[in-house]
Amino acid sequence: MRFRFVQFQNLLPVWGRITQVYCCPLQGGEYVDQIPYNPTIKMSIIVSILLVFLIMARISAAQAPDALFQSRCVSCHAAGNGVGAPLPETLRQMSWQAVLAALETGKMKPVGDDLSATEREAIAKSLGTAESNPMPPSAKCSAAPQRAPATGNWNGWADAANTRFQTARQAGLTRQTTPKLKLKWAFGFPGVTTAFGVASVVDGKVFVGAADGSVYSLDAKSGCLYWTYAAAAGVRVSPAIANGLVYFGDLRGNVYALAADTGALRWKTRADEHPLAVITGSPKLEAGGSTFRFPAETSPLPQPVPNTSAAHFAAAWSP
Repeated sequence: MRFRFVQFQNLLPVWGRITQVYCCPLQGGEYVDQIPYNPTIKMSIIVSILLVFLIMARISAAQAPDALFQSRCVSCHAAGNGVGAPLPETLRQMSWQAVLAALETGKMKPVGDDLSATEREAIAKSLGTAESNPMPPSAKCSAAPQRAPATGNWNGWADAANTRFQTARQAGLTRQTTPKLKLKWAFGFPGVTTAFGVASVVDGKVFVGAADGSVYSLDAKSGCLYWTYAAAAGVRVSPAIANGLVYFGDLRGNVYALAADTGALRWKTRADEHPLAVITGSPKLEAGGSTFRFPAETSPLPQPVPNTSAAHFAAAWSP
C-alpha cells in the first residue's frame, strides 16, 4: 500500500482548503486522484477537528497552573489586596494539600467551584510544598493528662461579659513579676503560616485551633501534644470548655463539640445554611455552661454571590 497527499476542497468554507494525509490504495497501478464529495465525511471531519481543539484547550489549561493562578487568583493575592489574602510567597510555604483544602472547603471555595478538580489540584501543587509536615512522635505526651487545679484557667474569652479580663489572683501575675516572664516552650502549627485563634487554658491543658482546621490539646507545663482533631475548615476562635467538652466553630459555619480528654467528636452541626457563613467569634458560655452562643457572620469575599445577603447571625445551643 502506498500513500499520497490528497486535497479536500470546499469542506469547510470558513477555513478554506484543508490538506490531509489520506490512505489511497493503488487501483490498476494508478493513484486515486479524486475523492468523491460526501456530506457524511465532511461532517465527520468537522466534528473530529472540533473535538481535537477542545481536548487540546482542556489539556493546555490543566497543564498551565501559573496561567490559571494569574487569571483566577492573583487579584486577591497581589500585594496590597484589600481582603487580607496571603501573598504567593506565603502560599509557597504551605503544603499543597492545605492550598487545595482552601479551594475545595475553605474561604476560597467560591473560586474553586469554578475550576475543575484537575485545575484546583494543579494550582495547589504549583504553589504549595510537597511535604505534609507530619507531627513528630517526640511532640506527643508520654503520659495521660493530669487534672490541674482550677486556678490559672483562661476559658474562651475569660469571663461571661467577654471582656478578656483576668484578676491578678487568677492569672498568677503582678506588675512586678510580669517583666520577669521567660519563654518556657513553643509549639509550631505544621503546614500553616498564620494563626488567629487565642488559646484557652483549662485544667492544665491548652486548647487552640489553627488555620488549616486542626485543633490541638497541649500540656500547659511542657507543650507536649495530647490529641489533634481535623475540622472541615480553619479555626480562628478561642475554644470554650464546659461539661467535659470543647466547643468551637470553623470558617464554614460548622459548630463542634469534642471530648476534652480524647478529642473524640461528640457532635457537629452547621450554624446556618448561608453559603458564605463563617464563625470567627468565640463561643460565650451562659447559665453555668448549660448554654452557649456563637457570634457569626458572612465571609467578606470580593466575588458577588447571587440571591444572598450579608446577613449577620447568632446561634445558641443547650448541650
